[in-house]
This record gives sequence, structure tokens and C-alpha cells, in this order.
Amino acid sequence: MRPLILMLVYLSGVYSANILIAYETARRSHQIWIGELAEALAKKGHNITLGGSFAKAIEESEFYHPITFEGIFRTHLQTNRSEHLTSSPLRKLYLNYEYNYAICNKTYHSKGFNSLWNYPDNFKFDLILIDLTFGPCLYPLIQKFGFPPTIGFTPSALTPYLSEMFGNAGYSSDFVSPLLKQPLDTSFLGRTESFIFTQLEIMFKKTWESKALKRLAERMLNDTFDFEDIKRKISLLFVNEFPFLNEAKPLTPNIIPVGGMHIKKVEELPGILSLIIGNANQGIVFFTTGTDISQNIFDKNVKMNFAHAFLRLQQKTVVWRDRLEGDEHPFNDRPSNIVIHKWLPQNDLLGHLHTKLLITTGGTMTIQEALYHGVPVIGIPIYDEHHRNIKFITDNKLGLELDYHNLTEDAIYEAAYTLLTNPVYLHNMEEFAIKIRDQPYDQLKKAVYWVEYVMRHNSSNGADFLIPKSRDTCHLVAYNVDVYIFVFVFIVIFIVFCLFVILKFLKLFLKNLRGKRKDQLKKRKQL
Repeated sequence: MRPLILMLVYLSGVYSANILIAYETARRSHQIWIGELAEALAKKGHNITLGGSFAKAIEESEFYHPITFEGIFRTHLQTNRSEHLTSSPLRKLYLNYEYNYAICNKTYHSKGFNSLWNYPDNFKFDLILIDLTFGPCLYPLIQKFGFPPTIGFTPSALTPYLSEMFGNAGYSSDFVSPLLKQPLDTSFLGRTESFIFTQLEIMFKKTWESKALKRLAERMLNDTFDFEDIKRKISLLFVNEFPFLNEAKPLTPNIIPVGGMHIKKVEELPGILSLIIGNANQGIVFFTTGTDISQNIFDKNVKMNFAHAFLRLQQKTVVWRDRLEGDEHPFNDRPSNIVIHKWLPQNDLLGHLHTKLLITTGGTMTIQEALYHGVPVIGIPIYDEHHRNIKFITDNKLGLELDYHNLTEDAIYEAAYTLLTNPVYLHNMEEFAIKIRDQPYDQLKKAVYWVEYVMRHNSSNGADFLIPKSRDTCHLVAYNVDVYIFVFVFIVIFIVFCLFVILKFLKLFLKNLRGKRKDQLKKRKQL
């Protein structure tokens, strides 16, 4: 009887926990990804408060309470992300800093964030989940609510900065900055460039960017913060690392890959869309730039190039996601087989049997869904992760890449025609899809498990035992730079010493040899 009581107490330790989830980014994809975890936790009876730009995308309920950080998405749209196309890696690094600062500043000004910040001082959360993709903007919330167990997350792949932050000291050949040209040039000069830039990026974010955001937080929130101390309170990191798409790399146990957590079971398409897709027996071409980039990045002429290329795809139905629809769209005089909508259920469309081709900029979550459902891809990369993702697609013959600066009608049509008629690409995609779906456990259940694990063991420091010593170790020590220097200096000294000894012996040998020759000459003269 006693073991049963203990077990019930143990399981009830995380029953109806009070959990805060927050992200400051303006990317709807982040809401989609972390929203799946929020809903899964709410279904288990936990009380979820979610703060973010699109928190109300999930309907409020007894266990789900959205707080909208308003105005951030407008700031995001005002940013000229296309500048990344022609900028150097150093310029991109600074552009990202300016973007992060602007978004964080807008977050602190939002009514939603301030309503959360003005919660009573004695209000407690049992656990906090915060987005770390763009930096430490939300660190103050951890301090505000008394340093409860905290888990960081990023709906993107693991970056060198986050890897180093959680003590996962890796090689620059494994953790290449997404700001660099992909894939990594493995020549000596290429690896040197990668190493220097990656370390520079880490140092820039740890010093300049972190200190700037700390000053902003202290000014806006009228409090003092030790970001380094707060950072150490974050025990785990959830990363959107996906098999195959992300290169294999060593991970410390406090970094939990839950890639594809957002991919759900395919549901029936809504309304008229279900009828259109269901009757598209010749196949569907799905054109979307994802949730992060507006199709305004393509001007009117480029959109018309797409339209004319689609008209040449005989018998194919084209489903086009664009913020402009109806008469507002440049291609307003279109046939019935080309459907344009502001919003489309992407996962459900990609999972439909009639979908034969995806055209996208190459966002991580979109590519993950295409891989999972086995849909060949035409990629038009714009910045950062797009290039890495589309390079993976082309290297494995899962699709083709188009140059953003050369989106002619012929280029678009030829790429689409090739993927629709060459069975190699579809076969390769289907092979990858089978491997990706063959996993021992569901990624969403894995994330839920670790959230509840941390809360279950809160009294014994949660998952802190998974944190490697390298996290609190000096950068030079973590990478054994001091050891390398010592070994190098020792080898140099040893070689110099050996040369010195050899020269000494050689000098003594030559001196003795000259002495013997002089003695021989003297003897000859005496004779």
C-alpha cells in the first residue's frame, strides 16, 4: 500500500503545474512550433500562460491563457531582410543585432509584456520556457518570477552561440554559423575563415549584444539584472534539430533535439479547398514563402513570371499562398486551376496525396514538413538558414535551387517541369520520408516528458546534473587552447633543445676532426 501512495505522490508532483512560455520574435513559425508543446501540456492539465506575438492563434481555454506582445510583427515587417542577400557575413551579424535590439525594444514597450511584468511579486510559475533564438531579451522574466526551473528553446537549428552557451564546446567544422556560405569550405583557408568568424560571432553576442540588451532591459524595466547569472539558471535547451536535415554532431545531454515537434497528423482540408485539392488528380504545386517572409519580397514582374510559368504546367493545380489575393493580386485574371489565398494549412497540404511539388524560400520548419511528407522542393533561399537547407535539398537530389536574382519565367518553368517529370527526385524524397518517420518515439511526447521531468525533480535541482562542466569553464579551457599552446611550446622547446645539442655535438666533432688533421700535418712535416 505504501509504495502505491508514494507513486501517487510522485505522479501528482507535476499535476496542474503553472507554466509560462514566452517568445519575443515576430515569426509565426515560432508560435506554431512552441504552440504544439503548449497545447500538449494544456491537454495534460497544466495551466499554460503563453506570451508572444501570435499567442491568440490558439483559442483561450481553462488551461491556456494567451498574452499578445503586440506591435512586434509590424516592426518585423518594417525590417529590410532582403539586404541579407548582398551583405557580407560581418554585415549580416550587425544587421541581426539591430533586428534583435529593435524587436526586444518593442517587446518591452508592448502592453502584453508589461501586463505580465506587472504580475504580483509573489506570483509563482512552476516552470518557464523561453525562446533563446535571438538572445537574452526575456531573461528578466526568470528573475521576476523568482528563478523557477527554466528551459530554453529555439525553433531553429542549433547555432554556435547557443551550443557554446550550454557547454557544448564543438568544432567549427560541426557548428558552422548560418551567416557563412553553405556548405563549409573544408580547405585550410575555408576552415580558418569558419573558425575565426564563428568565434567572433560568439564573442560579439556574449559581449556587445548581450550588454546592449541588458542596458535596454534595465532602462525599460527599471531594475538591475545579471544576465550571466540568469543564464546559468536555464538547465535545458530544446532545439529543432531534425534527422538528416541537420548534420550529425555531438551534443551534451542538456541539449534536447525535438526536431519536427510541430508536425501533426494530417487533417482534412477545410471547405472549398478540400474540394479543389480532391479534384486535382493531375497533382498540385504548392507555392509559399512560409510564415516569416512576405511574398512582397517578390515584385510584380517576378510574380507574373511565376504566374506565366504555372500556366505552362499542363493540368496542374497551383495553390499559391500570398498576402494579396483576389483583384489585389497582379495575376488577377487567372484560370480556375490557380488558387491564391492569404492563409493555407501548410502541413495538411503537404501531407495530401495530390501534392507533387513545393516552391519555398527554405525555412527550416517548411523543409522539415516537406521531408516528412516526401514532397520534392524548389528552393529560393533568401538568408541565413535558407541556404543551408536548400543546399541539403540539392546535394541529396531532393529538389532544385533557383537564384533569387534570376527568377525568369523559363527558369521557374524548367525547374518545376524537371521535378514533376523526373521520378528520381520523388523517389529520393520518399526514401528520406520513410527514414524520418521511422523513429522510436514522438518528438512532442519527448518534449513533454522533459518539461515534466524538470518539475518532478525540482526539489533536487531538476535536470542540473545534465549540465556539463564546460558550461562554466573559461572558453580557452573548454577548447583546451591552453593545453594546445603548452604542448606546442613544449614541442618547440624540445626541438630547439635537440637542435642545440646536435649542433653542440657537431661543433665538438668538427673541432676534434680539425685537431686530428692538424696533428697529422705536424707529423708529416716532421718526417
